[in-house]
Amino acid sequence: MIVAALGVSSGARTRARARGRAASLISPGKRGHGDGSRQTLERRVCFSAAGPVVTDAQFVFDAFPTRQTVTLAFNEPVADGLREAGVTLRNLSTNAAVQSNVFGIDVDAAGDVASIRFDGSVPFHALPDGNYRLTLAAGSVSDAAGNPLAADFTFDFFAFGADANRDRAVDLTDFATLAANFNKEGRTFSQGDFSYDGKVDLTDFTVLAANFNAKLPAPTSTTMAVARATAAPPAAPQNGSVFTDAPLIGMDANSAGDRLGGLV
Repeated sequence: MIVAALGVSSGARTRARARGRAASLISPGKRGHGDGSRQTLERRVCFSAAGPVVTDAQFVFDAFPTRQTVTLAFNEPVADGLREAGVTLRNLSTNAAVQSNVFGIDVDAAGDVASIRFDGSVPFHALPDGNYRLTLAAGSVSDAAGNPLAADFTFDFFAFGADANRDRAVDLTDFATLAANFNKEGRTFSQGDFSYDGKVDLTDFTVLAANFNAKLPAPTSTTMAVARATAAPPAAPQNGSVFTDAPLIGMDANSAGDRLGGLV
């Protein structure tokens, strides 16, 4: 914290500027002594020389009608907002960078929360499956006083289609969630809406079928691909339920509808 004590002559107009290094304040009004001399007024101006700090980061995936979004909260308003060029997003599973033209950034009215959203160039406005690291570069954003972000900020998260319970595996638990909400609206990702359109239907079943029995390992020091189990889905009792021993992968839409039709 910088504290500046400024001697100011009376009768001048007010002016203040803070840039982390200098400040001036001239206060209005006039005071005098009986001998006609002017009085010097002292004002103390306090401001921080530190730049903005990211206080919270979240991967929002379960908040319909909001699609996948990464939010960054700052400890103070960022003067000129945040630009795509200041953000690097890398898929740690494939070591591929997400191109900056795939996402856009909005800053809220208060200026202290940035939301990173993905456009229609990716299916469902959602990231492909993988472990991700977002890096906000030092100096990429500044506060109103012109103080920049002092150091790189990183945030790790993962995206995995049809993993309703976020346990990094797509299995019968996720299928049961989808089945329980099939043909219903006003649903979120954790309720089986894997396409982010607010309803659970055959589109979501297709996402689940494509990832069924797949796992997404947590990132390690080396990049890795999404691991997929090679075993077939486990057999279930032959009781006429939706959970039969017929494989989900490769099932066409009509068969899928027949499988789920008895639930709605």
